[in-house]
Amino acid sequence: MKYITVVFFLSMLYSVEAKIYTVASPDKRIVVTVNTDEQMVYSVTRDGKSLLDPSAILLQINNIQLGNKSKPIGSIVKEINEIVDQPFGKYSKIIDHCNELSIRFKENFTLQFRAYNNGVAYRFITGLGGKVTVNNEVAEFVFSGNYEVVYPFEENPKFLTPQETQYLTKKIQDIPEGHFFWPPVMIRTGEGIVLAVTESDLLDYAGMYLQRSAGNKLSAVFPRYPKTEKPGGWNDYNMLVEDREDFIASTTGLRNYPWRLIAIEEKEIGLIENDLVYLLASPSQIGDISWIKPGKVAWDWWCNWNLDNVTFQTGMNTQTFKYFIDFAADYKLEYIILDEGWSSKDDLTKPVSAVDIPALVNYGKQKNVQLILWCPWHTMDIQMNVVLEQFEKWGIAGLKIDFMDRDDQKMVNFYERIAKACAEKKLLIDFHGAYKPTGMRRTYPNVLNREGVMGAEYNKWSDRVTAEHNVTIPFTRMFAGPMDYTPGSMRNVKPGWFKPVFEKPMTMTNRSQQLAMFIVYYAPLQMLSDAPTAYEREPDITSFIASVPVVWDETRGIEGRCGEYLVITRRKGDIWFAAGMNGLQKKSVLLDLSFLGPGNFSATIFKDGINSAFNPTDTEKLVLSVSSQDQIKIDMLEGGGFAIRFDPVK
Repeated sequence: MKYITVVFFLSMLYSVEAKIYTVASPDKRIVVTVNTDEQMVYSVTRDGKSLLDPSAILLQINNIQLGNKSKPIGSIVKEINEIVDQPFGKYSKIIDHCNELSIRFKENFTLQFRAYNNGVAYRFITGLGGKVTVNNEVAEFVFSGNYEVVYPFEENPKFLTPQETQYLTKKIQDIPEGHFFWPPVMIRTGEGIVLAVTESDLLDYAGMYLQRSAGNKLSAVFPRYPKTEKPGGWNDYNMLVEDREDFIASTTGLRNYPWRLIAIEEKEIGLIENDLVYLLASPSQIGDISWIKPGKVAWDWWCNWNLDNVTFQTGMNTQTFKYFIDFAADYKLEYIILDEGWSSKDDLTKPVSAVDIPALVNYGKQKNVQLILWCPWHTMDIQMNVVLEQFEKWGIAGLKIDFMDRDDQKMVNFYERIAKACAEKKLLIDFHGAYKPTGMRRTYPNVLNREGVMGAEYNKWSDRVTAEHNVTIPFTRMFAGPMDYTPGSMRNVKPGWFKPVFEKPMTMTNRSQQLAMFIVYYAPLQMLSDAPTAYEREPDITSFIASVPVVWDETRGIEGRCGEYLVITRRKGDIWFAAGMNGLQKKSVLLDLSFLGPGNFSATIFKDGINSAFNPTDTEKLVLSVSSQDQIKIDMLEGGGFAIRFDPVK
């Protein structure tokens, strides 16, 4: 089927007199007003009610302030209405429908706004010659009330962070001034409308952070360009910034800058469906993407290579990984990962003596299982060309690149450089120790997943990954894009019984919530975090996990509240899945099956078992005959949930 982009002009104004410009969403409910007189500001209303009061925007380039007394010379408003393919997304196709306002200025730059039915965004576009220095950027979000903000608090305000932490919920004016956090953040207006602030199309620039300033204002801050660095952090895998320059970025003067984005939804669960980060990103730079294969991964590191009741010494060795390959093949998982320790720390072309990479690749080929190799970013950066050539010769499918822990311009450029180089070698990427997604998966579709979230690994050394946290991140972090949380723990205990054990980690959720994560947590490269032998003891549960797709044709948020619970449905082909995850209070939900459409379905249900309150591993399996006329009532316990697969009855 052929899709046609519809673009037409709504108005064209060329006037040096204009100072105030407006653009409305296609449904006319959201209006952006831009005032270019003196200091440039914008404001946002929905149904006539103010959401964002006048908020300053400015880009300082070569010590010239674009947005302060700048002179507009013309504007254009146009409608964009097109269908965008999302080959590895939570939808297979997305409608990109908005009205776009472009204001041109005498100083050779353009300010561009887009108004969607579910959000607004703006960016600078400069037409300057040669290289330029970005000295500063002002991006204010002055909210129209003392709204409630759900945000990740960062204890280290030095821009050295893997962006992995818990979330706080505070009224804006209760956030200490200078409190430092990264987007996305979710904002409750108190009148039913929910906002989320983040950025998209971050390329050749520094990532955006936020902090509270005066009143109801959040202000953007940006890491300055690194001046001096030194090895440090865990095992010296990081490059720690010792000193920074006095500018944000050195870049080309002819370019588009990142989008500053505010999603606007009527319900919190709407953020599950919102895909503006993807739509605003630059189109794919890869021509042929037929070689890119999303899939599930048997992961070695979380379980510490511990296999039960085997006849060999488990650990970082060929025989252990052959067992992982056998397990992956039995359940039709596409990949296994060899995590930290498979190679020399300083030379990624030299496996340790106990690991035979060519033998494992060949063994995997016989079983239709491919290998992904873990790589510390700095070693990869130093050895990039020789390592990628070696990986290509071996027949490696992808890389898990780790310990960047920064998003200044220098590091952001590493992401693009390695994404491009891996695409040329037909290698997938999973970024760990990474900043939040900003749409790179559209620009470089081989970047299938990234961390930037406090996930299951934290159970190995802390008690911070609670059920409340698990039902917060779908509304916050996952709004930005795929999330490598690494679900699938088979050692489930009540919170009072939990203790961190690095070699034998456990989780303080019910087994049913771990199953639900495979549906709720969008991850085109999805880990099975526990040991193969743990899964093999539960074949029904493991078969269900293995059957869950990792990319989707359709996603619907049904109900939920950030930090409390959520229920969603997803579709792949003619098979629907539904899942619920619960926080700290018992919750009953009545799942209306009208989303199924015509016909009869067989529903395979896993939910909290009758003894789950005392034994969190207890899970009840049901198989029901249902249709779109039915409803299913499900009770979720504290830290519980459910997962359902609906197969059409032919």
